[in-house]
Amino acid sequence: MQTLKDRFGWLIGPFTIASLWYGIYIGPGFAGGAQLVSYFVSIGWIGVFIGPIITTLAASFLCFFVLEYSRTFKYYNFREFYDGVYGPIKIVFANLKEFSAMLACITISALSFATGGRLIAAITPIPFIIAGLITIFIIAVLILCGQSIVLKSSAIITMALIALLSYLGIRGLFSAWDGMITYTTSHVMNLSYPKAWLRIILYINIMVAFVDAAIPSSKGVVKTKRDSLATAIIGGLLVFLSTIMMNILFASGMPNVVGLDMPTIWVLEHIVGAEFGVKLLYTAIAYLAVISTGAGYLYGMVERYQSLLHRIWKRSSLQHRRFILVIVLLLLGIYFGRMGIPDLVLKAYGLIGKINIPCFELPFLIILPVQTYRYRKKHGLLGEPMSGWKTIEDATDF
Repeated sequence: MQTLKDRFGWLIGPFTIASLWYGIYIGPGFAGGAQLVSYFVSIGWIGVFIGPIITTLAASFLCFFVLEYSRTFKYYNFREFYDGVYGPIKIVFANLKEFSAMLACITISALSFATGGRLIAAITPIPFIIAGLITIFIIAVLILCGQSIVLKSSAIITMALIALLSYLGIRGLFSAWDGMITYTTSHVMNLSYPKAWLRIILYINIMVAFVDAAIPSSKGVVKTKRDSLATAIIGGLLVFLSTIMMNILFASGMPNVVGLDMPTIWVLEHIVGAEFGVKLLYTAIAYLAVISTGAGYLYGMVERYQSLLHRIWKRSSLQHRRFILVIVLLLLGIYFGRMGIPDLVLKAYGLIGKINIPCFELPFLIILPVQTYRYRKKHGLLGEPMSGWKTIEDATDF
């Protein structure tokens, strides 16, 4: 008779990568609420439910295709991944991706500094700047500790976040429901429909921000097609349910939540009616989410750039290269983190999305499955069972 571990133990790998996805997504912009208010709720009624449905479906498909492509071709470095996808024209798209990735690194670092600082300053007498520096220091330590600690911390923080957000959702749902219904049924639009749909589409880029970190982290963790599918489903459900729950709360607070650095705190005080203990608990967990996102996302980028740095600094050690890159990224984050959080979310994420959506994410929904199918057909691997290859190592060209 199979034990629970025998039957469900294989889900540990998918849940680990799904946790990385969730940990990166439920980060600075989400934790404070500015991200969801700016891209969904503030645009009008279509942003409350329709926006998250479209973006989550696109992100889940992309997650599955990326993991399968990495597993099939054994590309666990994002430059190798993008070079493999674009082949003869890789010089154009791979370098464009490098530029986009550098912008994302700076943005995530800046949001970690700004949101982490605001969260701590909201409940303690510690000044915003000092609190932000503390946040940046913790992220730096986690990155330098390596992949294992990043993945483990993401999984633990994910479980804590799920529990807390579920509690807030249950507690605040009834008080927020009427306000949300009024907002959505009025069919109010604060942007024109074309601009609103553009903002929803740009949000796909935020939903899949975990991909560059998942590529190296999936090595040895996602081993089968079943693992890839489970990761896409688990991760998609986690981000979708959390997004919908928070959107309901924010919709009931419209238009008061627009333009705030921390809409979530406003909702806790005015909609949920949470006492200080609950606000303190949320702030603590949200702060951990900021840490998880910063460490999870920036770890993947540091691993990429340290290999490039090694070509120039040949006698350097791995830890020395990591240390230099972490310091550079965090200094840039501190500089740009002084901007308002809504401005960072809209302007920085918007610019990155305008590069990534047409050049990478939407094309990947076609290119990745086509290239994977052709490779598997060539090597006789189309009949792979969900539980694994028959095996892929037996493919003659590997």
